[in-house]
Amino acid sequence: MSRLVIGTRGSALALWQARFVQQALAAENTGLQVELEIIHTTGDRPAQTAPGPQNRRARSGNPTAYRAGAAQRGPIRETRR
Repeated sequence: MSRLVIGTRGSALALWQARFVQQALAAENTGLQVELEIIHTTGDRPAQTAPGPQNRRARSGNPTAYRAGAAQRGPIRETRR
C-alpha cells in the first residue's frame, strides 16, 4: 500500500478542503493510504496584543516558508509539475 501525506493548516476551512481531497483520493485509489498532517504557523497563534495594523504586520509570515520547512523536517514533500 502506498502512503500519501497531505500537509494542511489547522483552520476549519483548510481542514475541510484537505479532508475533501483526502476522501476523493482514497475513493479513487484503493491501494493508497492518505493521511493529513497539520502544519502550525505563527499566523495560527492568537495575537498577544490588541488588534491593529502594526500587529497584523508582526503576525504575518510566509506560509510557503512554513510548508517548505515542514517538508524538510517530516513526511511532507513538496512536488512541482
